[in-house]
Amino acid sequence: KMVEVAAPGVGIESSIPGDLYLTVSGTSQASPFVANIAGRAVDENPSLSNSDLKMILMATVDLKDYLKGKVTSGGIVNVSRALMAAKLSKSMQLFEAISTSRLQVNDIDPTQSKFQSDEEGYVIPLPSLFY
Repeated sequence: KMVEVAAPGVGIESSIPGDLYLTVSGTSQASPFVANIAGRAVDENPSLSNSDLKMILMATVDLKDYLKGKVTSGGIVNVSRALMAAKLSKSMQLFEAISTSRLQVNDIDPTQSKFQSDEEGYVIPLPSLFY
């Protein structure tokens, strides 16, 4: 009934045939965004189990009030925080690594994001030429 984490899925630059890029939107963009973070986290610590990886992804999100009741974790993935937690988990307990990464890595500044939001914080879909 709910996804575990929210991720950017609007206005994503995606590769297309012919060595070209196209800006597209949708879950087909958000899913690989999270998969990329997961792969990079495993690169940081290959000993992570699937449940460890899921915990890192869910516990390092930027919490957003407008996602409560809509997304299990209550937030949007934070790449830097997740990767730091994965790296730290090589030398400390997972819970401690997540807590440390939450203290050391700030939430993503929405004013520095290329993704547009409306007044309630919902991402506004941008038009796509790729259907």
